[in-house]
Amino acid sequence: MILDFLKKKPYLFLLFSSAVFFFKFFLIDTNNAALNVNVQDTYCVIEHKFVDKVVAIIFFLFFSLYWISDKMSLVTYKIVNSIHIYCSIVCLIGITHTSIFIFPLFTDQHNSLVDVIIMVLAILFIGVQVLFVINILAGLFKKIKYLAT
Repeated sequence: MILDFLKKKPYLFLLFSSAVFFFKFFLIDTNNAALNVNVQDTYCVIEHKFVDKVVAIIFFLFFSLYWISDKMSLVTYKIVNSIHIYCSIVCLIGITHTSIFIFPLFTDQHNSLVDVIIMVLAILFIGVQVLFVINILAGLFKKIKYLAT
């Protein structure tokens, strides 16, 4: 029953993910844990609480856009919606938690491996967002074409 409902409205999974990151921001103390990213000569240190807050806002923004397009009755491609939603969630969870999962496995090559994984996930995340924009624009053009006839 729940899976059938999520198949009809998969963007509700974004609302759930947003709530999880939002509550993680307030309830889980990370003891000033940081996400360390080293890209060529630039070394970035980002606090996990800030990353959780930004990810929660991004997921809620995506949920809002999908909800508005659903209320406007935009005809979008369901498979593209599902690819966007699930790839976005996997990429952002991977970006925020890669250092936690990879660190115990590779202690010698930790920084370079984590940086490569984060960069690949970031590029995939950006590519999926382009797919989202194309899908919404295609839905708008279909709606305009339908209204013009």
